Formats: sequence, C-alpha cells, structure tokens
Amino acid sequence: MPIEVLLGPELRSPVKEVSAAPHSSSPASPYMLLLEPRSPLHPHTPHLDRGSVTFASRHSPPCVRTSRSRAGVPSSQSRGPPRRARARAQGTGADSQRRMGDWKGYISAVLRDQRIDDVAIVGHSDNRCVWASRPGGLLAAISPQEVGVLTGPDRHTFLQTGLSVAGRRCCVIRDYLLAEGDGVLDARTKGLDGRAICVGHTPRALLVLMGRRGVHGGILNKTVHDLIGGLREQCS
Repeated sequence: MPIEVLLGPELRSPVKEVSAAPHSSSPASPYMLLLEPRSPLHPHTPHLDRGSVTFASRHSPPCVRTSRSRAGVPSSQSRGPPRRARARAQGTGADSQRRMGDWKGYISAVLRDQRIDDVAIVGHSDNRCVWASRPGGLLAAISPQEVGVLTGPDRHTFLQTGLSVAGRRCCVIRDYLLAEGDGVLDARTKGLDGRAICVGHTPRALLVLMGRRGVHGGILNKTVHDLIGGLREQCS
C-alpha cells in the first residue's frame, strides 16, 4: 500500500514514496504521513520519531486527524478545558442555581397573598426574558417584544391602543412606569374575564402581578409599590 510523504513547507526536497508495512492488507486505502521536521522557521517543532507521527486518512472528514501519542499520553486535541476554566464554569452554574432558587422562594412568598393570581419577574436591561414566574401561569409567556413596548420611549401609543401582556390584550389605566418616584403601570385585560395587571419597575427587572377575578387594581398597585421598594433596596 503506497503512502505519500508530505514534507513541511520550508523544505523543498521532492516527495518520496515509501512502502507500507508488510502486514497491511487494506487495498487502495493510502494514508498521508505528515512530517514536520525541525527548521529555523519552526524551532519548536519536535524531531520526527515514532511517537510524533500523525496520520490523516484520505477518507476522513476535513480537519479530523488521529494521532499516536507517546506512552498513552492523550493528544492536545483530546484534552478537556483547563482546571481553572472548569472550576469557573462550575461556580457560575452554582451561582445561577442559587439565584433561581432565591427567585422561586420570592415567587412563593408573593403568591401567599390570596388576592394575587399570577406573578412574574422579567428582565428589561441585560436580558429581556422571564427570570421566574408561577409554574403554569399566564405571565410566564411574556415576550421580549412586550417588554420592549412596556419600557420603550413611546408612551402615547399604547395609552390609546392598549398593549399586550403574555399575549393578552390589555387597556392601560395609569402609566407611571418610568416616572421618578413611582415606577408602576396599571392595566386590565380585555374581555369578560377582566383581570387587573400591575407592572413595577426596578433597575434590572419588571415585577408583574395579575390579580384574581374581582380584585381591584388599586390593591395590586399598593402591593407592587411595597414589593418594588424592597427590590430596589436590595439592588442598591
């Protein structure tokens, strides 16, 4: 079985053919033997020996190579990330799980109020997504586009046409979401099953509450003011 010997780019000697090992029986399945000898341009290239030969099959996918390493030491391509990187990733995952656990506890505490039917914490600065919500609740479906409308500069349009919260059309009753010293928007879902919805603004997230049927929006407004006051103190 013929083997092509490809020399490094710095060497200008002709390509030679060497015969395959006697025990090879695979017909018409040549391999390329890649030699990278030491040169002045590549002083760190190791000397060629049995332990540093790299074989690349013609039939292998592009950029896929198998290497024979010394004494069973794995090649650099098979090594995992450095220990510090793995430890940092594990630490980040642990912090995320801890924060998620904190938010779940916060959601449970808010839902102890029997006048509140649903609650969600939604990011609006770094990441416009739902951080935490009541399992199976409607407010878990709040979209980034809806967050953009709630926190956007155009406050006049949705006062006239309404807005959407988790896919439910709502009419806006009172909008002081971006006002200094307030930070709350009052709305109500349209239709026969109208529910009061109240949105509170904090530096990084929105607190969205939906009341049970028959609960007045003023009650939710006071509750949201109390809750976002505590969240702002934690963020400051």
